[in-house]
Amino acid sequence: MLMRRSGTPMNHDLMNMMMADPFGFAREARPAALPIDVLEKDGAIVVQASVPGYTKGEVSVTLDKRVLTIRAEHEATNVDATNDDQPRYYFRERHHAALERSVRLPGDVEGSAVTAELEHGVLTLTIPRTEASQPRAIEIN
Repeated sequence: MLMRRSGTPMNHDLMNMMMADPFGFAREARPAALPIDVLEKDGAIVVQASVPGYTKGEVSVTLDKRVLTIRAEHEATNVDATNDDQPRYYFRERHHAALERSVRLPGDVEGSAVTAELEHGVLTLTIPRTEASQPRAIEIN
């Protein structure tokens, strides 16, 4: 077992880092499948998702209370090896693919005012926070 100078096992620290829960939700089992960034800017939650190769018609977004789900799916292409009119693949990795990611957003959001934009393979969602969830200064008496 690896030990730190303080005498605490490094395994314990590594396990804590791996189990970190940044916004109160569990991480996706395969976060690399649909990588996202979640940040706050100008009173709104901004989510950026990498969906390279998908068109806007192949991407769907739903927001149920604070749970945001992004799904991207390509149409399947059937290849019939007996049909000479179809291309003959030597190597094929780009086939029917579906990606999905659900995250719980930090704070309450205004679901009716979400904007979405897909440009250069990056889906950007801007989700305004509700007035009640906005940070506010508290005066000390």
